[in-house]
Amino acid sequence: MAADYYGPFLEKAKSLVSGAEGSLTVNHVHAEPPLSYVASRSPVIEMLLLYLAHGSEDEAATTVSRFLEIAAKNAGSDIKAYTHGPVLEELEKEGVDGKLKGYFVALGWASVDAHMAFRETEVFKEHVPALRALAKGLKVVSVSSFVAMAFGLPG
Repeated sequence: MAADYYGPFLEKAKSLVSGAEGSLTVNHVHAEPPLSYVASRSPVIEMLLLYLAHGSEDEAATTVSRFLEIAAKNAGSDIKAYTHGPVLEELEKEGVDGKLKGYFVALGWASVDAHMAFRETEVFKEHVPALRALAKGLKVVSVSSFVAMAFGLPG
C-alpha cells in the first residue's frame, strides 16, 4: 500500500499478535464509512467476515444493508455505528474448496450486554438467517474500540 500510515499500522498490528503462522491475516476492505468511524463511536465492535462464492458480492451488499437497517431500527441507541463492504483479496476457508470472495461487516454496540440481548430478539432470529444462507462460512469476533484504535486505524 502506498499510503504513509500503512507501514506503522502493519508494524503495530504485528506487535500485538503471537507471530505464529496464521496469527495475523491482513485483508483490505472498501467500507464507507471507514472502520475508524465505528471505533470512535462505539465501545464494542462486532466484526463479521462472510466467505462468499464468486458472483454473490452484490447480493451480500444488499442483504447486509437490509439487515443493518432493520437491526439499527430495532436496537435503537444500542447500535452506535456500522460499516460494511467487500474484501478486495480472494480468500480461502478451511473445509471449502477453491477461492472465495469476502464481505466485511463492523457493528458498533453500546456494550457487550446490548449486543447479546439483541441476539435474543425475534428481529435478530428472523433476519440473521438471510446472512448465514448466503455465506460459505463466516467468522465473527468482538473487540473493544480501544483495541481497534490501538492499531491506529486510518480514516
